[in-house]
Amino acid sequence: MDRASDSITLNIAEGTGKHTGKDKARYYDIARGSALESASCLDNMEVREMISNATMIEGKIILKEIVSMLFGLIKSVTDRAYEPEEDYEIE
Repeated sequence: MDRASDSITLNIAEGTGKHTGKDKARYYDIARGSALESASCLDNMEVREMISNATMIEGKIILKEIVSMLFGLIKSVTDRAYEPEEDYEIE
């Protein structure tokens, strides 16, 4: 979890320092993947009874917001085409 969550902020920082939209989007994509990996870590931690279900849900709500913000960053620096967003269930 530490590695995955650190990767989110480190890749956002590195992407921000890049000059082209394509380079920025690459790092924002990696950060988005790390956020999704962090959500998986929360699942694993709950199964292993390291955290409660409520804590897992709270963490996933935060990560969903982070992923949404990263999609916005990616869209702002590229001209990629995206399919319509689908609602993601936390539980």
